[in-house]
Amino acid sequence: HNELYRGEEVEFVVPEKENITVKINDMHDMETGDPISEAHGGQNHAVIIDVESGGIPAMSVLRKKIKPKK
Repeated sequence: HNELYRGEEVEFVVPEKENITVKINDMHDMETGDPISEAHGGQNHAVIIDVESGGIPAMSVLRKKIKPKK
C-alpha cells in the first residue's frame, strides 16, 4: 500500500545529487491545515510533510522502503 506515517523514515531521490534520507516530523492536511498522523495514496488528497532537512531540491521524488510480508 501507499501510505506515510509521522515518525517514519523516507528518502528523497534528488536529481544529480546524493539521495536524502529524512524522518517525517509532522504532516498536515493541505486544505485545512489540520495535523494528521498518516496519509494514504490514491485518494486525490494533498498533504504537507515536515521533514528534518536543509531543504529538498525541486523535482525530487519521495520513496520509502517496503517491508516484506511475513
